[in-house]
Amino acid sequence: GDGLLDLIVHVLHVARHLEVLSLDRCSGLSVGSAGGKAGDKAATEAAPGAASFPTLKELKVSQMDGLSGPGAAWLLARAPALRSLDLSNSDSELEALTVLPRTLASLNVEGCFCVQEAAVEGLLRSGSYAGLETLVLPGAMPLGLAFLACEALPRLRALNVGSSYLDSDAAGPVPALSHVALRALRLPHMHTSQPCELRVVCPQLRTLDLQQHSFVGGGLSRLDLSAPFLESLDLRWNAVACVRAAAPLAGLRALLLDGCARLSPGQLEGLLAHAKALEELSITECDQLRRQGEEATRVVLRVLAANPNLKLSI
Repeated sequence: GDGLLDLIVHVLHVARHLEVLSLDRCSGLSVGSAGGKAGDKAATEAAPGAASFPTLKELKVSQMDGLSGPGAAWLLARAPALRSLDLSNSDSELEALTVLPRTLASLNVEGCFCVQEAAVEGLLRSGSYAGLETLVLPGAMPLGLAFLACEALPRLRALNVGSSYLDSDAAGPVPALSHVALRALRLPHMHTSQPCELRVVCPQLRTLDLQQHSFVGGGLSRLDLSAPFLESLDLRWNAVACVRAAAPLAGLRALLLDGCARLSPGQLEGLLAHAKALEELSITECDQLRRQGEEATRVVLRVLAANPNLKLSI
């Protein structure tokens, strides 16, 4: 009764050595349209263990009708070499993420609203997925899952938790988000009842995305940053943000600060003092810079002199 599962099984049986299967916006595709006989059930009705897909390493089912819970569990149990699973923006049902192969290095369930907080927490606390290097979670998850991921996944390189929320009524610091190997951290559109402080300690970090929705309260009041190799920093619309970097951001290439209303010329200069490779700077709607226009202009001119090919938005 799972048409998508029938289709995937048909393709994998026809192409027995297939390593990568990508289905993107293919909701109307069926076994018949893929060259098989409508109603083929040979693999899914076979005796348990008879069907397996030992060469499959990457599976993508994105922006379309997804797999049912039983169908997903059946398929994943028969893909022992699977390294990458992308179910983004599909309605795939995965009530328990621990059915996933232990070989996974990349998991993307962005936009999968059938994946619940408890399932993600169960995956992270199981101790069985320490090899995960890329993790993209659905929106509306607690920010605490990002901290838990950093604790539980020692090989993590990229983490994306969009529209996360901090369940606290009090402003002030939250625990440091720390990881020795993380290179990309994306926590866009955080929901906080009040502006909060965040400390990021990631010595290998290259990309940090903390942008907010425009004209929405909350966000960051302060960012303490220890990421000496950072190349891209996005803090757009964190209206009250104050940024402190523990080390010079010499490798910074892109700095997006639109809507950071309290950003002062001194803070901007401090962030850019050693940025000799800067390619993009965006500081529109920065009220404090407007009020201190003369000083802000001097800072911007110094930045332009050091980076003549800079793409500047003011």
